Amino acid sequence: MDFQKFVDGFYSSTCVVSIKKKDGGYGDVRIVACNQKFIDTSVNPPYAPGPKREFIPGQLYDVYLPKTPDFEDKCYKAAIEKKTIHTYIHLNVVDLWFNMSFVPVGYEEEAPVLYQQISKGVNYMHQYQHYLQQLLQVQREQAIQT
Repeated sequence: MDFQKFVDGFYSSTCVVSIKKKDGGYGDVRIVACNQKFIDTSVNPPYAPGPKREFIPGQLYDVYLPKTPDFEDKCYKAAIEKKTIHTYIHLNVVDLWFNMSFVPVGYEEEAPVLYQQISKGVNYMHQYQHYLQQLLQVQREQAIQT
């Protein structure tokens, strides 16, 4: 399956995650493909300092996202138990809520590796836009000082 073409068909920030099924649990959770909006909001979010990073397919998810047992549990339930999950996740760094959906993908040709699609959207977009405006203002002020 062409996962890149799949995620590029979504308007919202979207990635496909693989998870390796093991007896009594799961193994590595990896991001195998993502669209540009995912790169812009998760790989290189506007609130993160430092240089831009390149997305490399197949990396462990915690290279780009915070490592949390809750996220891994949702990945397990979607990919392995074939449950569709909708949730909200709060990002403390910028006081934003993300509306997230974890959806199983019916592709199992590489068993025991299973796949799911994750899409997210920012709730309270006005807060996000306000934050970005503040961030740009600070960057402008810093540029003037140097």
